Amino acid sequence: MDFRKQLEETRQVLYHYFDDDKSFIVEVDRHLRAYAKGELPKTDREQDLVLLPASAVEEVERAKSIATKQSEEAKKARNAERVAQLQIEKMQLQAAEDAANLSKEGKIEFARQKFSVIVTESTNLRILYLAFEFYDRTGDWDSAFSVMEKCLVLSGKDEISTGTAMALGNLGNLYSSRGDLDRAKEMYLKSFVINEALGHKEGMASVFGNLGDLYRTQGELECAEKMHLKSLAINEALGHKEGMASNYNNLGSLYSSQGKLERAEEINLRSLAINEALGRKEGMASVYGNLGILYSLRGELERAEKMYLKSLIINEALGHKEGMASNYNNLGSLYSSQGKLERAEEFNLKSLAINEALGRKEGMASVYGNLGILYSIRGELERAEELYQKSLAIEEELGRKEGMATWENCIMPKENLNALRRCTRSLCHYTVK
Repeated sequence: MDFRKQLEETRQVLYHYFDDDKSFIVEVDRHLRAYAKGELPKTDREQDLVLLPASAVEEVERAKSIATKQSEEAKKARNAERVAQLQIEKMQLQAAEDAANLSKEGKIEFARQKFSVIVTESTNLRILYLAFEFYDRTGDWDSAFSVMEKCLVLSGKDEISTGTAMALGNLGNLYSSRGDLDRAKEMYLKSFVINEALGHKEGMASVFGNLGDLYRTQGELECAEKMHLKSLAINEALGHKEGMASNYNNLGSLYSSQGKLERAEEINLRSLAINEALGRKEGMASVYGNLGILYSLRGELERAEKMYLKSLIINEALGHKEGMASNYNNLGSLYSSQGKLERAEEFNLKSLAINEALGRKEGMASVYGNLGILYSIRGELERAEELYQKSLAIEEELGRKEGMATWENCIMPKENLNALRRCTRSLCHYTVK
C-alpha cells in the first residue's frame, strides 16, 4: 500500500493489480502487447477521483452524531465501559468519513489504506457498506466481495432481515458485473424472498430492477421489461422518485434496443426530469448516455455526440469509472461511423482500459467488437477478426444472445462485403443504469 501511495503521488506512473501468478502473467502479456502496438495509456492524465454515494456518507455522519450523543450520556451515567466502546466506534466512523474525503480528493491509495484497517476492525454495517461502495467503484472486487461476505455474516446468512437482503442483493450485483449471471440470479432471488417476507417493498423493487438488467444482458427482453415494470409499479405506489427515475431510464434503454425509439425518448425524458429535480447527477449522466444512443440510432449524430459529452463531463466529475467507460465506447463508436478513425480508436482504447481494470466483461465485449469494426473499415481484417472472436467468446460466456448474433455476423468480413456493412450498422452500444 505504501508503494502504491508513492506511485499515486508521482502522477507519472500507472499501476494495476494482480491477484496470483496466473493474473500476473496475463497482465504482463497484455501490457507487452500494448507496448508493441504503441497502445499503452499515457501517464499525463487527470488525477482519478472517486465520489462515494452521498446517502452512504450521510449515514456514517449520522451514526457519528448519534455515537457522540450517546457517549455524552454514558459519561453522565459514569458508564466507563460504554464510553470506551463508543469512543472506538466514533474513531472508526471518523476514519470512514476521512477515507471518503480522501477518495473524493483523488488520494485513492490513502483512502484504500484507511478502509483496509477499519474493514478489519469494524462491525458497523454503515462503515462496511461505505467501504463496499469504494471497492466496487475502484474495481477492487475481491475486497468488495470480502466486505459483503462479512456483512452477510454479521446480519446472519439465514436471518430474515433487511441487512441480509441488502448484502445478498449487493453480492448479486458483484456476480453480475463479473459475468456470473447464474450466481447473480441466485443471490437476487434469495434477497427477494427475504424482502417479500418482511414486506419491504423498496427492497423488492430493487431486486425486480436488478433482475430486469440481468434478463436484458441475456437477451430475454420480454422478461426484462416485465421486471422493470414490476419495479416501477412498486416505486410509483411508494412515491419513490429516485427508484422511478432509474426504472424509466432502464425501460427507455430497453425500448431503444427494441427499436421503439419514440417511446424510448419519451420515457428517458421522464427519467431526466426527475433526476434534474432531485439533483441526481449520476442519474442525469446515465439518461444523457441513453439519449445519445437513441439519437445515434436515429442517425442524429451531432445530437448524439452532445448527449455523450454531457454524460462524460458528469461521470468524470463524479469519478464514475463505469459510466466513463460507457461514454468513451459510445463516442468511439460514433466517431467510427463518421469515419474519424484515429479519434474513434483513442476513445475505444480508453474505454477498454477502464473495463479491463474493472473486470467488466460486458463492456470489454462491446469495445472489442467496436474496435473490430474500426479495423475492418481500415482494412486490417486479421486484426478485426481477432477482436470479433474475443467479443464473441465473452458474449457466449455471458449468454448474451443479441451480442452473439451481432459479432457472429462480423467474423471473416473480407469474404462478404455485406457482412461488413451489416456489422458497421450494428455498432454495439451499452449503457449503465
